Amino acid sequence: MKSPLSVTSPVADGMLAGLRLRFLRTALQTPRVLASRLGWGPRKNEGVALSPELRWLLRVLSWDPADYASASPGTLRSSFRAIATSEMSGPWIDLQTEDFLVDGNESKIATRVYTPRYAKHPSPLIFWMHGGGWVIGSIETHDRFCRQLCEATGAIVVAVDYRLAPESPFPAALDDVRSVWSWIRHNTDELGADPSRLAIGGDSAGGQMTSVLCQELPLEERPALQILCYAGADFTVIRESRKRFEKGFLLDSVLIDWFLTHYARGRDWSVPQLSPLYGELADQPPALVVTAGLDPLLDEGLAYLELLENSGSHTVHQHLPCMIHGFITWTGVLPGAAIAIDDMATHIREML
Repeated sequence: MKSPLSVTSPVADGMLAGLRLRFLRTALQTPRVLASRLGWGPRKNEGVALSPELRWLLRVLSWDPADYASASPGTLRSSFRAIATSEMSGPWIDLQTEDFLVDGNESKIATRVYTPRYAKHPSPLIFWMHGGGWVIGSIETHDRFCRQLCEATGAIVVAVDYRLAPESPFPAALDDVRSVWSWIRHNTDELGADPSRLAIGGDSAGGQMTSVLCQELPLEERPALQILCYAGADFTVIRESRKRFEKGFLLDSVLIDWFLTHYARGRDWSVPQLSPLYGELADQPPALVVTAGLDPLLDEGLAYLELLENSGSHTVHQHLPCMIHGFITWTGVLPGAAIAIDDMATHIREML
């Protein structure tokens, strides 16, 4: 029987997303005492206790009927957007924003600029590339995070709505972020940005593309800082963390394979544009590397950090033993996630 999640109707996708959102909202309102008793997963990781909120979120997510192997991109996009644009993704901070259409190689690229309330001109600027496995993320899924990042750092934040797979598979997303980075560099005066304090960053797939850009850009076009937030770095092997957190921690093996299949089916994953761990790491910009202790991609993130350090790059490692992959879009549910973003912002301010 065909899974109901394999439907491709936008109306059906929206209805399912609404149902999942209502279910999550209701379940996550369970009293803390009861939730702490019914939570799922280890009680400690790396000697640090998991919060009751995280263990309860993992329990609730374990009840999710989503069949990623047969789900359509539209279904998962609708669900991700419904959750990430709700209070579960943290507060909506009222900031000045302006949307632009940037010229790309094949089409216009939607781009949003966030300006801090007390901006000092010229300001540092962070170019942020959203996660979502190159398939399900968007400007909207990371809007609340970008507002938090802008407020906490005092930097201008530029977000990009790069093309998604499978409609536009690899290397379309990379082409788009290259175009937007070039646009930023050539419009710093108009954006009110200090050209000597430009950063490139991203989470998950966006972090992977951050690594790729910083490797392939000419020295004079590289940023002053790269921010790699639970970034993918090597998809040629399955490391121990992929096995240890194979299922039950939001990002699982089935979903990883689903993303990779949609993004670059049949490609050689050992090329640096897909697995930046195999790229040229000479003269890399300073890096803030954020890793989560309950993330299947943890080990490859640590391996990339080691290579950066061995290449002589200045690195700061922010490790969160009791956080899951994707935590920056769950700050309304996980108190530790909001604290982690504040700590990220502190590092960014110091490094920029």
